Amino acid sequence: MPSTSARQDEMWVNKELDAVKRELAEYKEIEEANCELALELEAVKRELALGKERHTKLQMSIAGIQEETSCGICGHQMTSAAILECGHTFCGSCVYTWFRTKLDDHVLEYPNYDPKSFVPKQWITALQDERLSWIARLSLVSNIDASLLSARHPVYTCPSCRQHVRSAPVPNVALKQVTRGLPESLDVDNGPNDVVEDVFNWEDLFPISVRQLGLVWYVIVLSSARHVL
Repeated sequence: MPSTSARQDEMWVNKELDAVKRELAEYKEIEEANCELALELEAVKRELALGKERHTKLQMSIAGIQEETSCGICGHQMTSAAILECGHTFCGSCVYTWFRTKLDDHVLEYPNYDPKSFVPKQWITALQDERLSWIARLSLVSNIDASLLSARHPVYTCPSCRQHVRSAPVPNVALKQVTRGLPESLDVDNGPNDVVEDVFNWEDLFPISVRQLGLVWYVIVLSSARHVL
């Protein structure tokens, strides 16, 4: 039989083995936990990278929108956008001032120029009279066209492409909706030319264009001619 000393040594060895096994088990658990943490860390890094990429793309999109919706005259966002016949858009007040300056220079050279005087009100009233014969309408339209064409008008040009502008700008409704929505979520400077409503007296700058009058009166004349025929 083993001696008491041998049994004690065996018990001590077994106890040490159990302690080592427990330490190994704990170490294994720690290793597994570290692996899980490493995987989670990699996932977090990927999410951060994706988030950074999305943020960068969003910032680029915002910068692109702000650039596309900035007025080429004042550089601010266009909440009161007016589009010219060439397709370029500016702040309504900016382009109004641009054209107004051209008109003022023109009036200095031609003091009697008045864009409202080329189509007298009585002519418009006469055209609205259904009793006016179509021959008389044709004569009146011819007189108005001649009056408009014979006058020396200011030469208005687009501030961007310098194309000749012959008719008054019109509101760019789609762009206004975009730019008026930007300040709610972004720090957007609308500038000194921001206005609540687009109230510009374009008739002070542009006479009724021959093209506009011709289209309306062509329909009137054609209608009158059909009645006669």
